[in-house]
Amino acid sequence: MTDQKHQQFQNFFERPFIKRNWHNIFMIFVLFPVVILYGRYLYAPSDDMYIFLVYAKNFLQGNGLTYNGTIVEGFTSAAWVALITLIGFTKIPLPQLAEGLSMLSGLLALFTTYKLAKSMGIQNGWIALIPAALLAVTGDFAFYSVVGLEEVLFTALITLCMALVYSRPAERLLRSNYYPILNALVILTRPEGALLCALLFLIMLRRDNLHLIIQCGLKLILFLAPVLVWKRYYYGYWLPNTWYAKGNAGLANMGQGAIYFIFNIRRYLGVFVIMAAILVYGLYRDRSSHLRNVLPLLLIVFVWFVYMIIQGGDNMVGGRFLLPILPALYCVFVKYALEVRLRPAEIGLSTVVLGVSLIYGYVADPGLYLQAQSWRDAFSIRKDAGLYLHDNFPKDTVVALNPAGIIPYYSELETIDMLGLNDIHIAHEGKRDYSLWYAHQAGDGAYVLSRKPDIIIFTGRTLSAEPGEFISDREIWASDQFKNDYALVEWQGIGFVYARKTEK
Repeated sequence: MTDQKHQQFQNFFERPFIKRNWHNIFMIFVLFPVVILYGRYLYAPSDDMYIFLVYAKNFLQGNGLTYNGTIVEGFTSAAWVALITLIGFTKIPLPQLAEGLSMLSGLLALFTTYKLAKSMGIQNGWIALIPAALLAVTGDFAFYSVVGLEEVLFTALITLCMALVYSRPAERLLRSNYYPILNALVILTRPEGALLCALLFLIMLRRDNLHLIIQCGLKLILFLAPVLVWKRYYYGYWLPNTWYAKGNAGLANMGQGAIYFIFNIRRYLGVFVIMAAILVYGLYRDRSSHLRNVLPLLLIVFVWFVYMIIQGGDNMVGGRFLLPILPALYCVFVKYALEVRLRPAEIGLSTVVLGVSLIYGYVADPGLYLQAQSWRDAFSIRKDAGLYLHDNFPKDTVVALNPAGIIPYYSELETIDMLGLNDIHIAHEGKRDYSLWYAHQAGDGAYVLSRKPDIIIFTGRTLSAEPGEFISDREIWASDQFKNDYALVEWQGIGFVYARKTEK
């Protein structure tokens, strides 16, 4: 990119850029409450958020980054745990703190989406706001902007990386220190960020700058190394325990990944239909596809879709794993519309149609409603169970369960995660049943019983007297040791658990 073009794309936080674009930046602050209100309308408490909070709470209480005393890396996002923990010293209640951070991440994602649009050369006033506006009315984005998880921060950071690649000369970017630091933050926020960062390096690769790519990559490793070495020393493994529990299945989960993709991508069909129509229009008008300027981002979107399918998708509400590439997808839509010289009125009409389809596709999806409602139904029961354990059982009580966030957070008791996300033995040596849904496929009932837990909880939405479909549940239920040593107990108003009989 020439110096002239570089001057055109000032750093987002530099005064000239803000002065020239103050009206659009103001509109982003107008869009932000829309996201929060939409997100709160869709809101459902996440058990996975509370896993992060368990680690932060233990550290703040002087017990280290542990799972209620167990030294295991049962979280995927080191950056998110660190952020919650550091700000947690302010004594803000951790659930509200995490949700507040995800809201601020949503605001940052709107800014970086706007920055990406400007960096791609979308200079036409309000048209540059369209990608951010489309993101604001995307149900998946709004939902995860309020639930206290790291995915929206990840989206914001990787979008900023994309904007820098488009707005800065490659040589200057690769020689800098801030770009590899930003890449390190992306990877520490979500490990699969390494794939997206690698794709951005590939986009910048030229015959004459391979040495700069290598140099920047070495800086990235240098910035990551202290965190990785510390985690290896403290936890005993280079990769998070969550990867061993759910991420090392090879192609076994590809079918589930395809189902996840199809289930969620249908809400975005309007984007692809309109883009296809614009492509046909461009070809009809001057027999040129005009794809050159948007092809790199389309490559990233395509590779991300393939990765998402191969690794098995996700088991959470909606299309969480679609979020990181949505800003790029929306910017491609607007940029291509300008490339084929659509009139502003035509772009505006297409945007309105697309926005309505995004909103309707989300709120009218019965599958999404049932997913979110299951989270809402489970939250109060699990919170009550955690508080009941905390108030009525001694500190040395050991609890075995499947939902490893809300109950352990409120109980503060030693917990055996029967799905293995927070248990080294089950994650590394447990059995696998790939017919079960992604991330719920590991277990070892004999191991759980060998730990002699005081309480065993079979639970889905409720604390059930019957086992679930998970491996540990099935094996425990079939065990004579379980039948001899445990008795069914009802916690009034909460549900059923199995308590170990008093030894004579």
